[in-house]
Amino acid sequence: MNSSISEINSHPSPYIVGTLASLANLPKSPQCHIVEFRLDQFGITTDWIPKAQFLSREGIDILVTLRSRIEGGVWDTESTQKEQLLKDAYQHARWIDIEHTSPLCQPLCDYALSINKQIIVSRHFFESTPPQEELISIIKNIQSLGDHVIPKLVTTINTEDEFNQLKTLSKSITADHCVMGMGALGSQSRLELPNHGSTMVYGYLDNALVSGQLSAEELYNHFYS
Repeated sequence: MNSSISEINSHPSPYIVGTLASLANLPKSPQCHIVEFRLDQFGITTDWIPKAQFLSREGIDILVTLRSRIEGGVWDTESTQKEQLLKDAYQHARWIDIEHTSPLCQPLCDYALSINKQIIVSRHFFESTPPQEELISIIKNIQSLGDHVIPKLVTTINTEDEFNQLKTLSKSITADHCVMGMGALGSQSRLELPNHGSTMVYGYLDNALVSGQLSAEELYNHFYS
């Protein structure tokens, strides 16, 4: 089985993920440990592959995401086409991301296991932060998919109570995971939740895709400067 994030990388947590929404805007030297290629933003193209190969040679890991519209992206169908695109992406990426609610979640988790790869399973809540019991249930359900699965949970944080919920949740998770916020307290959450256990934090490389998102450079400077 693949090593955990902490085992395959010598740097301390958190692992900075730089999200790229446009291939034309990829920085020459991105300040992050992972570049997330948002294929739902690019359209169906293989133009990302040479860029991913170059970054890999430079020691930057690759994550590929085809985010569904219902979870904040622009990809419309949970189809065999999406499944194949993500499977193919593993040829050039360490991770892919699939939504927890997608019918492709289980098949892709099974596929990742069969090729000895990790996979990120994500869930997004854009209105508010659900009750703690629901969040715990979601994380447990994602973790039940296998030790090779990394849970990612993103919620809109409107109040300090909701923020504290996420802190408590992140502290309770012993394996690699990503918990972070959007909205009014989103930026604060991305600076603080890694101190409560979240292994990964996302920032943008070109344009913010959600409110409360900081740039990858800001996050990198905060944690590593």
